[in-house]
Amino acid sequence: MPSPSNCLCGSDEFTRVTVRQKSGELYTTEFVSCRACGVMYHRPDLAKPIEAMTPSAATTCAGSAG
Repeated sequence: MPSPSNCLCGSDEFTRVTVRQKSGELYTTEFVSCRACGVMYHRPDLAKPIEAMTPSAATTCAGSAG
């Protein structure tokens, strides 16, 4: 597995995600999960921090009455 960058929580430990199919067999996905917080990534090397939303940054629907 390629070396991912740090998770948004700061951890750098990831586990490959596997799921059990209906047949009972395990399928290894392309996703990884942060071992510290559980967030899943498809490409953790591209993860970017999410900007905090403030009331001034909120937008309204153009068609709303008000």
